[in-house]
Amino acid sequence: MKPIINNKISSLLKKLSYIFLGAMSSVRFHSLACDLNNPLFGTRATNATLRKPSRAIPPSLADGRIPTLNQTGYMTSELDELSDEFINSAANWAEKGLPVVDIGAAYGITAIPALANNGIVIANDIGEEHLLHLRVKAGPELWPHLYLNNKRFPEDLTFPNNSIGAIIMRSVAHYLKPTQMEVALDNASRWLTPGGELYIITISPYHYSLGSFIKTYDEHWDTGNSWPGEILNLKKYIPDLAKDIPNYLHVMDERPLKKALETRGFDIVTSKLFGFARSLSKDPKGIGYYGIKAIKHITR
Repeated sequence: MKPIINNKISSLLKKLSYIFLGAMSSVRFHSLACDLNNPLFGTRATNATLRKPSRAIPPSLADGRIPTLNQTGYMTSELDELSDEFINSAANWAEKGLPVVDIGAAYGITAIPALANNGIVIANDIGEEHLLHLRVKAGPELWPHLYLNNKRFPEDLTFPNNSIGAIIMRSVAHYLKPTQMEVALDNASRWLTPGGELYIITISPYHYSLGSFIKTYDEHWDTGNSWPGEILNLKKYIPDLAKDIPNYLHVMDERPLKKALETRGFDIVTSKLFGFARSLSKDPKGIGYYGIKAIKHITR
């Protein structure tokens, strides 16, 4: 009986197998820590039925901020150090098979660099138009690792327990009421994998536009108010921006956030006041914003 594969073909197949194995050895593999097809993550950006944005992105202000399309303030064009850390962490979590979540993603100032850094990114924003613009800006080459999710946070957004590597809430927390902040932090504690990272960047009570509000803030804290930074008449403080902002703001510094996070088993890594270059002339001390990075305790 003649052999099914002659010696020449056998030799060729052997050589091809060596080439294949050599190529594969340079590829990093990981076992997926969660099901990346879970519909809770959102709509894949590769979905061919997604439409193009119907509204244009508003013109930038002189300082580079871009108004949102749903009157929830602005997307800054300037990244802070904690946002950079989140972006850099995205690739590490992707290697472990875990996505990262950008809550309040707007037009993608944080989500797109995280994608470009080989991250798996869930971009969450209640503004559908924002997410459609983000998708266009990201481009088809980044779509395979991008999910679009416009569930309202924290009420409607949900993920499986221990399924997320990192979460960033950038310019989101200061629009949440105290009860919503409690739910948001409870959710983050469940969603994050042990060792997962939570980043919160928000407006501080020392912001130059809020005048003497810090006195009210301190009084509220000293009398036992766990969330002392609620402002119900924001447009009174910033009348020239009234058309782009809501009337409610909830400013924070280390005191309420550190306590709330530690109560939920987070370890605080970074906690600091900072300023953006765009507002240096009005905020020379660099204290108008507050950022905190916390890690979910490994033993939880």
